[in-house]
Amino acid sequence: MTPAYVPFDVWKCVAEYVSDEDLKRLRSVDRSWRLIVQQVEYRNVGIKVWGKRTKECLKALSNPARGLGQHVRALEITPWIITSPVKVYTKRAKVWNRINALFDSEYPARCASDHVKRKLAKHIDLVISTVQNLPDLHEFAVQWSPGSTYHPEFFSAFLGPILTKTKLGLNLTKLSVKVPTETLSTLAPLHFPQLACLELDLHTGNLLTGEINDLLDSLIVFVNNTTRTLRTLSVSSTTESKHLDLNRFFHLLGFFPLLTSFILCIPYDGAHISSPSFVFARAMDKGAPNTSTPTETFIKKHAGQLEELQIKSRRASPPVGPTSPHAKFWIQRILADIAGGDLTIGVDGSAGSSIHVGGATSSASLDSTPAEAYSRLQKLEVPLRPLKSSLQPLHACLQAVSVQLKSLKLTERALTGDELKGIITVLVISSQLSFNVFTPLSDALSNSSQLSLFTSSSHSQCKSSPIVPQLNLTSLSLRVQELSPKLLDFLAEVVPGLRKLEIEVVDTAKEYTPCQLAHAAMQQHRHYSDWHLRVIQIRAPQSRRVYAWSQGIESILKACIPGVDVEIMLLNLV
Repeated sequence: MTPAYVPFDVWKCVAEYVSDEDLKRLRSVDRSWRLIVQQVEYRNVGIKVWGKRTKECLKALSNPARGLGQHVRALEITPWIITSPVKVYTKRAKVWNRINALFDSEYPARCASDHVKRKLAKHIDLVISTVQNLPDLHEFAVQWSPGSTYHPEFFSAFLGPILTKTKLGLNLTKLSVKVPTETLSTLAPLHFPQLACLELDLHTGNLLTGEINDLLDSLIVFVNNTTRTLRTLSVSSTTESKHLDLNRFFHLLGFFPLLTSFILCIPYDGAHISSPSFVFARAMDKGAPNTSTPTETFIKKHAGQLEELQIKSRRASPPVGPTSPHAKFWIQRILADIAGGDLTIGVDGSAGSSIHVGGATSSASLDSTPAEAYSRLQKLEVPLRPLKSSLQPLHACLQAVSVQLKSLKLTERALTGDELKGIITVLVISSQLSFNVFTPLSDALSNSSQLSLFTSSSHSQCKSSPIVPQLNLTSLSLRVQELSPKLLDFLAEVVPGLRKLEIEVVDTAKEYTPCQLAHAAMQQHRHYSDWHLRVIQIRAPQSRRVYAWSQGIESILKACIPGVDVEIMLLNLV
């Protein structure tokens, strides 16, 4: 088949995998490729600085004759600062300005202020007129770097008129907001009938609690107006938000019947959800103990519909005022709720009623009834740093969702070989017990010894064990101390259906020594013919030794795993 007979949509899909440099070369091939390149280039538009090129781009997008605006699907705006001085072009004007400044000391400052106001009005008008000519714009983001200076007029316009004076408000499906807290009041009267994804990144700085609550009330009204359409809610808070209380925020939020994805990112010590639980207890519940914070309660009441739960953390924030002693165990408590049953979190953050599974400690009894509340949860992300040395809550959580879990991402801390073995073993055994309810727990635990691949034996073909049920896990992301053949053997045999694997290697010393040759020789005798892995991403610290190692490991992995796409990223940790 010649290229002339290839459908346009096929070439459009091919262009998704072509680099930007190659796309620029293909622009001049023919008219179809020119249109494809335009669609790819203008799909996501960002305005971060103002200059001559920005003005030309906006005018080109707003020109219906050129047809570029129809390709834009997402727009991100980072308001800029107008610093250009007042320009005087004639000698007479310069003399007149000097005379005015002589009799009025505030004249230069007033002229500069008027100049900035005129510039602001021109910039805002040009942006709004451009958005009016973007018929298929569905995603909009307003970003701000905390601590930087800003013009309030920009945020008032980009969170108000740009959404009300154009069709963007009617077509908007995704809104990302990271703005100064003082500008959040602009959102209160807005309503978007098709909004499905809302991302909020809150920064309150040194504002006091009362001031923050007054400003967040407008945001709460806006969020509650999206209850009928919202499917994804992401809430983040910066470490510098000293007096922020997200418990009050979630306490005032309603129920979202369509919500399937929830992302929460706060300081890992739980400072922003550390207010005592009894503060938000209802009058009818005053006599009963209330151990769940409003943040945890918000997750619980959507448990039956959540398909994705991402828990992320940032560096610690010093708490201000009275705090709950259990705040630092907020992640353990969420995991314990997913685990269900009578699982409790101790004063050290560990889970109650633990047993030993395959040499690793696991929480809760593996023959207990799995929690049915999170029966739809398929994607889970958990930071390991707040869990410290105890992974018991994570084990109990994975036990409850092992059957339906498709994606697991563990961040912030590198796992040892035994820890990784314990996590995967819990998933496998829990799935086995779910498929065969008549299997005694003792038999399942004895069979788990056959999963121990961290031995000196070689598994050249790595065929699936007959006692191991097929896991639904297709994506796995984690940090490990070192990348070894035994690790790949373990994953290939226990998780043969894995499609994407992301590994960040922390301890790479062994791979860069002469043992590298032995490592390669061991890999060459392996062929994972039954492994369905298609993408493997490896991240490692950048250095000359790592670069040489990465070139060798890429060819080895491609030879061992049929059809795999290897992506190696060298991280600059300086």
